[in-house]
Amino acid sequence: MKNIKLFLFSQLVLLLILGCNKIKDGVGEPENAVYINESLAYRPINFSVRAGATVQNSLALTPRLVKAENHNVEVAVGVDNGLVVQYNEVNGTNYEFLPEKYYAIPKSNVTIPANSVSGGTVAVNFNITDPFPRGKLYLLPVTITNTSGLPIVNSSKTAFYLIGDNSGGARIVATSTNNAFKVNFTGAPILSNFTFEAMVYGNKFDRLISTVMGIEGSVLLRIGDAGIPGNQMQMVMPGSPNLNTGSGGELSANQWHHVAAVYNGQTVSVYLDGKLAKSGPASGTVNVTNNFYLGFSYDNQRYIDGMMCEARVWSIARTQQELIANKDYVSPETTGLLAYWSLDDNTGNVAIDKTGHGYNATSTSPIVWVQSIVK
Repeated sequence: MKNIKLFLFSQLVLLLILGCNKIKDGVGEPENAVYINESLAYRPINFSVRAGATVQNSLALTPRLVKAENHNVEVAVGVDNGLVVQYNEVNGTNYEFLPEKYYAIPKSNVTIPANSVSGGTVAVNFNITDPFPRGKLYLLPVTITNTSGLPIVNSSKTAFYLIGDNSGGARIVATSTNNAFKVNFTGAPILSNFTFEAMVYGNKFDRLISTVMGIEGSVLLRIGDAGIPGNQMQMVMPGSPNLNTGSGGELSANQWHHVAAVYNGQTVSVYLDGKLAKSGPASGTVNVTNNFYLGFSYDNQRYIDGMMCEARVWSIARTQQELIANKDYVSPETTGLLAYWSLDDNTGNVAIDKTGHGYNATSTSPIVWVQSIVK
């Protein structure tokens, strides 16, 4: 009896498998049909394009016949973004169309010769370049659009490709809670112009001061101070009153923000997420060689309770457009970039200076590395 049950179960499985592979055109079972061999290749494609990289990749799709014909069969494929809408409706997802500038199908037609079931492949070329949107997932449906009149295997007519930047923007970053990084700026030049910038994430802003970077008693980009909200940005410059950003310079907890201070020798300007929050007069030069920190000033309670990444010091005044374009990535070879700590090393307790200048930053406590979608 046990063997009979096992036999019946195996036959049921076989029937299900065969049933799933039947060709349906809505009327009956055709004698022949066209399908994409890689249609089951619903596959994620994760590109990491930080640091000014260009990522190129080519995927091959193979239109095939169920059985050979005695004449040539022309098959064409193309992108149908209407299928993205359908896919989202059926699966409860929220994928977006991949912009056309990031992909190309140089030749969309394949001729399947007589007495053959295939005739070559169609190349889907990806060209992912900066700037590439972070924190989003894109669906690219490549589907059969023409078959010389032959039916199509509906369940195998489309290959879906899920495209995102490094798993949809997710990356390993350093936590800054109860921690700070001391920068070895030995031999660094005196700065008559500078740009300080970083991506910061605050779990909360409930302390007097949360420090982004700088030198206590000299030059500091920080959040909060006596008499201003704990989430409001402030810039401290030598010989100048503290520049409080006021309304428009306040960070929200539990989200990533890009913060920056730009000094051009006459004016210091503070930016939040690429928008100018406040400008004021300033003068003098800055010596960063002594006691420059990320996440510390005065005492060890003035850290950012959260995470930090993409911290940079420039020897030039960056433009607003440059701040916006490169908030979460930049080429380490960019002119004027003095030091660059991406803070995504995911190992050890030293944040490596990506520029190669050797201005590494050593943490004051062991680094806790976590994954976050930086956007």
